[in-house]
Order: sequence, then structure tokens, then C-alpha cells
Amino acid sequence: MMPASTGTIKDAWSPSKQAGRHTGDTAPLLKRIVAELKRDGFVTDDISLGTRQYHGVARLDGKPFRRLDLLLFPPEDYACALLHFTGSGGFNKQMRLHALEKGFTLNEKGLFRGTAQDKKERVAVRTERDVFDAIGFAWREPSEREMGK
Repeated sequence: MMPASTGTIKDAWSPSKQAGRHTGDTAPLLKRIVAELKRDGFVTDDISLGTRQYHGVARLDGKPFRRLDLLLFPPEDYACALLHFTGSGGFNKQMRLHALEKGFTLNEKGLFRGTAQDKKERVAVRTERDVFDAIGFAWREPSEREMGK
């Protein structure tokens, strides 16, 4: 889980194709996850539930209530989504600008050759480190990705 400085709890997941359950439709999986968290008493209130995102309120062991964001991404989007949600706004802008300078478009849905207008092909990346390597950007641990807004 990625606790944000705002107190929001964010968690990004990707259903595994190897598990034989991933059909591309993440809504049933997300509903099951939320239902289990409610049964455990962790989720106390709902804000919204979509096919890939859940927003709600959670509380653990009598601690303060926190907003909870659960995000599901297809396996091919996961590394870029995780990178996006572990970096500050300033860090994400810096990475995306560097990617453009190297001839790529980077966003939470993937890494592509070309500009945003003419994305030519998806670059296969499995990990955050793969994204850094693909665009020639020096690796930074998630704790080193704070650069302001």
C-alpha cells in the first residue's frame, strides 16, 4: 500500500493472467475485494465504485478514518500505473518530459514510442525499473520521488 502525505491510502493491483482468472473485466474482482474489506470491518463507507477504481473510507483498529483508493490495472499497464502513483506531481512531470525528449510518451496507462498524438507502439515494461531503463532515466526508489506539485 502507498500511504500518501494527505492521509489517503492508495493501493494499485493488477489481476494475474497466470492465475487463470483475468478476463479483462475487473469489476467483479473489485467488488469481491471491497466486500471482503467490508466484512473485515476495514471499509466503513463507500464514496464510489467503478470497474477499475474504488473510493471509500477505511479505519483500522480504532485509528483515524482515512480515505481509501483501490485501483486495478491490466497487467500491461501495471508498471506505469505504479510508477505514476508512487511519484509526486513534480516527479511525474519530470519523468514524462524526459520520456518525450527521448521519443516516448509515458502515462499511467503505459509507455509508448512517439508523442501523445502519434503513439506508435506500446513498449513492454514489467517493472518500474524497466520504465526507467527504457527512457534512460536514473533509478529512484519510491521514497526519492517527492518533488513537489
